[in-house]
Amino acid sequence: MVRSTTSVKLMSLLLVGEPVSDRQLAQSIGFHDPRNIAKHLKSFQNMNYIRELPRNEYGPGNWYQLTRQKEGLIRLYQSNFYKNLRIQIRGISWFIREMAEGFRTLPPDLYSLVIEMMEKSHSFFTIVTTHASHETVLSAYALYLFPCRLMKKEDPGFQSWYLYTQLYAESVTRDIKQGGLAGGFMEPFDRIQKILTGMVPGSGMTLLPIIECQRPDHLHNP
Repeated sequence: MVRSTTSVKLMSLLLVGEPVSDRQLAQSIGFHDPRNIAKHLKSFQNMNYIRELPRNEYGPGNWYQLTRQKEGLIRLYQSNFYKNLRIQIRGISWFIREMAEGFRTLPPDLYSLVIEMMEKSHSFFTIVTTHASHETVLSAYALYLFPCRLMKKEDPGFQSWYLYTQLYAESVTRDIKQGGLAGGFMEPFDRIQKILTGMVPGSGMTLLPIIECQRPDHLHNP
């Protein structure tokens, strides 16, 4: 397995997902001869990160593209060596949706928000991807719903929104300290606040503006 700063640069380009030639890749990172990156590309193929494309369908040279197999991307995401690419990986739409496939039983608006929160937070992404479905999350984090029972809010819809709100808030808090947040990570809270307030009419809850966070640069790191 070949690992170097060149590997990270090449993988960042390949994560875009478009077909690209070895010559284009080499030139993009400052090499004139594509043979300089041949070992890296072969290593990526062996790890099932990328696949080689038929030459007759594209131009001269060897052509490659990111695979559409989530198992390879999961290994890449979990690799500490490629840690700085995690935000970019979470931005791959088909990958995120495949990782959240077991959560399609959620209401569409909540499912879409779960997808967005997975993109924003490494810790939230990890929670979702280590559970097969909403039901397994509900079972694992049942104690988080204790405040709902105190409020006599037994409605499953409300409890689902509340649960993922708590999990996301905890995930953001962890990622602020440890890294793993994408830009705009506070945006989901504004929509959550409006939804939950609307679910409890006459409760006396009021909309409060989310406090803007001035984040140091390291919070953008995965």
